[in-house]
Amino acid sequence: MADSDPPRPTDGRRRRRIGELLLAAGVVTETAIRDAIDVAAPGERLGSALVRLGLVGQREVADALAAQLRLARTDLDGPDVAEPTAAARIPMALAERHDVLPLRIEGGTLYLAMSDPSDVAALDDVRLTADVRTVRPVVATSDDLRQARRRIYREPRTQDLLWRREQDDGDPELRVDGDGADAAPVVARLDQLLRDAVQQRASDVHIEPYRGGGACAPPGRWRPARGGAPPG
Repeated sequence: MADSDPPRPTDGRRRRRIGELLLAAGVVTETAIRDAIDVAAPGERLGSALVRLGLVGQREVADALAAQLRLARTDLDGPDVAEPTAAARIPMALAERHDVLPLRIEGGTLYLAMSDPSDVAALDDVRLTADVRTVRPVVATSDDLRQARRRIYREPRTQDLLWRREQDDGDPELRVDGDGADAAPVVARLDQLLRDAVQQRASDVHIEPYRGGGACAPPGRWRPARGGAPPG
């Protein structure tokens, strides 16, 4: 079983179907299940069809799904339910497409809230994008996921980390540490360059490529502010 596969029973017992679990919980009737099966769209899961028809709530289906797959269940209602460093591992567009939300990373394992933890393609996509060894699904409802994503991805910390990660992907020299706390060397170099320009009263800075790679402002290319004396 791949690291991103949902768990499977290992004690020889047959996995109970969602319909059986909902029946046992007393939240639906056999008639409701038959009706949902009759009108389900091609490829639509029973739980989704039951919710769409208003025969059962999302939370009841999520509880049954967690019991079926023996996974943890979360309502995503805490203020710190998801860590920005985890959420920033995948773009919001991808999180919306797969209806997921990264919660935290522990020892190379990403804990991922999902409305459908049996979606192996989504698990693999998140694992590759987040660049983690393992993804562990946690069951949540679509409504809870949507509200939590809106809250988490709007946080300045998450947005800053997403921006830094995009820069890392675009330029191997733009590297930040795991929590994004330290600026990359190229950023520090640019910061020093601008400080020097301010101290020398330059009106603008020319950055040009030179032999051997990279870019710099060659000596003597500062343009002094009007009325100011040339540096040095």
